[in-house]
Amino acid sequence: MAWPTWTFHLKVITPLAMGGADARSAEWRAPSIKGMMRWWFRVAGGRREDEDRLFGSVRGEQAQASGVRVYVTTPAGRLQDCSLNLPAPYFGFSLKMNRRQCFSPGTSLTVTLTCAPWLSKTDQQMVLASFWLAVYLGCFGSRSRKGYGSLWPNRMPESDRGSMGLLFPLVPERVPIRDALQRVLGLFETGGRIREIRWCEKPWRSVQGEYRELRRNLGVPNKALLGYPFASGESGERENWPDRHASPLIIKPLNLQRGPCIITFLHVPREVQNQFGLDEQVLVRKVHRFLEDVESQSIWEHKGQGRPNGVVRE
Repeated sequence: MAWPTWTFHLKVITPLAMGGADARSAEWRAPSIKGMMRWWFRVAGGRREDEDRLFGSVRGEQAQASGVRVYVTTPAGRLQDCSLNLPAPYFGFSLKMNRRQCFSPGTSLTVTLTCAPWLSKTDQQMVLASFWLAVYLGCFGSRSRKGYGSLWPNRMPESDRGSMGLLFPLVPERVPIRDALQRVLGLFETGGRIREIRWCEKPWRSVQGEYRELRRNLGVPNKALLGYPFASGESGERENWPDRHASPLIIKPLNLQRGPCIITFLHVPREVQNQFGLDEQVLVRKVHRFLEDVESQSIWEHKGQGRPNGVVRE
């Protein structure tokens, strides 16, 4: 039996620093893409048994093969040294420090997804939904939560232009993305860890400055929740600093020079809150102030338990 297949053509919006064993070299890697799809599947509230069936598992007594395969076409040329002319230097400081090689904005990439014939139509929809979340809300490679490695579709799969055009809009506009988002998250039984998704018309570089103020206002040690290390001169003994935690804010630029951006705000896991000794509502209040400062509009909010009933705002 044939494996259902979709090939997506993507364009690099912000410098993409993805690498393999040699972290400084640029490599467009299928395992990294599949890993991001799996991560977004979990974040959206996908069930563990579904995750094992779709993406494979080594849990328990018997391994389970993945029902999804990912293939990529390696682009030729269009590489840049990230130590030079970073578009958002505060967000990309480690790329410059480590002299990472990046795929330049405008580079064309392809991803081909195939599903095993034993996967149901619902399974296939959840695979495409995971890819949608990774592409439309997330970025790829290093500094991806801060907007580096943002990609955007520039052509639909030839085999399914009609329905794909509705689910994967090519134009970065609020209403079609909001409508597709409602359909995508509707496939999952809960809203998972997604607290809220915002649409921001401000440029990525402008959001960078407001984000810096948010981090300053949180102070030591709470600002470690945003995923940044502390500077050596900041107060507190090193052994008392909490472990670094990935930021609950994910910033997705849709254009390199101007807006808009999509900002996703995740729930902080309970164990992380306990480690910091922090009431999550403290972080929530400060993050909402940041979201107001960048003049963002909510396009989805998680309300209660059960199927996501996001609030849509015109």
